[in-house]
Amino acid sequence: YLSFAEGKRDGKVRVKYPNGDLYLGTYKQIGASIRREGHGVYTWNLEDADDGEGGAPIMARYEGQYARGLRHGIGMMKYSNGDVYRGRFVLNKREGQGTLT
Repeated sequence: YLSFAEGKRDGKVRVKYPNGDLYLGTYKQIGASIRREGHGVYTWNLEDADDGEGGAPIMARYEGQYARGLRHGIGMMKYSNGDVYRGRFVLNKREGQGTLT
């Protein structure tokens, strides 16, 4: 659920989704919809995954630019297996120059 000042449909937000995912960043109204836009950090809560020892869930995390609600621009994606990609995203996909470690 998003709550904005009256008449305003964009700005910085903190959103915790029902599945435990978390987004910290900016939202912007584009037409009739409100989407992630600009810089943001999205953390996936992978509740079913753990470290094999009954510990905390293994998380995936993206920090970078969004456009039209998608990862788009320069960003860093940390995958739940520990891989990290730093580089360019186009419409939610890695594209162009980047580094995967």
